[in-house]
Amino acid sequence: MAYPRTHSLLTIGGDGWNGVEIWQFGVRFDRATVPTAEEAAITAAVTAWWSEYGPTDYVRLTHWKWALQGVDGKYPEGHVPLEHVFAPAVVGNTSNGGAQPQDSIVVSLRTAIPRGRGHAGRIYPPPRPVNVGPDGKLTLPAALLTPFTAMFRAIQDAVDAPMVVGSKLASTLRPVTSLRIGAVVDTQRRRRNNISESYVDEPFPAPAQLVTPGPEATGPGSNDWWIPSNNLERPSPAFKSALPCYVEVLPELTHYAILLRAGDSSIYPACTTDGYHTMHLGGPMSPEAVSAESFPEDWTRYYA
Repeated sequence: MAYPRTHSLLTIGGDGWNGVEIWQFGVRFDRATVPTAEEAAITAAVTAWWSEYGPTDYVRLTHWKWALQGVDGKYPEGHVPLEHVFAPAVVGNTSNGGAQPQDSIVVSLRTAIPRGRGHAGRIYPPPRPVNVGPDGKLTLPAALLTPFTAMFRAIQDAVDAPMVVGSKLASTLRPVTSLRIGAVVDTQRRRRNNISESYVDEPFPAPAQLVTPGPEATGPGSNDWWIPSNNLERPSPAFKSALPCYVEVLPELTHYAILLRAGDSSIYPACTTDGYHTMHLGGPMSPEAVSAESFPEDWTRYYA
């Protein structure tokens, strides 16, 4: 398939973020010649749009280019596009306010055809700080659309040719009949692919230990506990109910323990997530509870 005839592609572009990233968008006009005499008018329209649209001051307008495209979508043989370079580049005029390189509103170019190939086009302008409401949508989308309407109408009048949406597969060049802007900020990921990543690391400590593991040797002053050989069955329901952690929810991740402290006759129920480290203690067990528990012989006895 091919376009029905030679036409024009106007590309507007620039860079941003200290020249690391680039941005651009393009629209078509049903004109088969380069508008050399209209360069000043096109430049004025693009400059006015830039000022009214208010891009972030982290991006710059560097150029616009008018190129012919043949029916095959390529430059005609020997064609030299008309390129206007802004020297110096024009910096955006809105304080950044959080605009990201990949963020963009979307302007849709609508035609008289409601659906199908070539019924609409879209452009992604450079980032602009926007006000987003509590619903996540732009609060003033219509005001953002006005500068585009003014620019495209001025260029269309200057070059005496309609702006169109082209489809090579459908072999069409359909005039644009309206512009549309969405209320949700979109993403153009290709505009954030050159900024080098940098990282910040911060140590993440282990949980504060209520009881610190001690040496393997036992006796007063050692800092360890009893651990049952059969972790899931030995503790009685009364013992487990005294534990200060959710042993019934994740029993496979919990170890039960009985803690004795040097110089203290009380016995404390405790649990830990790995059996060897951070201990969470319950209150002292009563002599009746200690007697009822009976402390199985196959538990290893430690002091703390």
